[in-house]
Amino acid sequence: MDRMLNPKLKLPKPPRPAHPLCPERVTLEVHLVRMMGMMNGLYHSAAALFQVMPGWLRFLESRRLIDADTRRKVTADLLPLHATLLRIWEGYTNDPCLYRQGQLWLADAEKALPTHP
Repeated sequence: MDRMLNPKLKLPKPPRPAHPLCPERVTLEVHLVRMMGMMNGLYHSAAALFQVMPGWLRFLESRRLIDADTRRKVTADLLPLHATLLRIWEGYTNDPCLYRQGQLWLADAEKALPTHP
């Protein structure tokens, strides 16, 4: 997100994702910045993409493609990005729903798969 303020800032090399199907924070952040850039203004699309991450991780876990530890690790890795997005959405007064929904992200991300007897 710092790149939005300083376009000449060199991007860090993204770390390897925890799993090939899981988002990695640096790459996801770059993608979201491009979506919310001045020329695109896809704030709702960026919000939808970020909001779906907890459900995507639970889906991967439900199909045994990742385990609960990997889901928690990826979620923890996305927390700084979540905090940054909340600040952006709070200032985006065209649609206050983005901020309100963003506040619910952490509770959604902490949900585990339901256990079946």
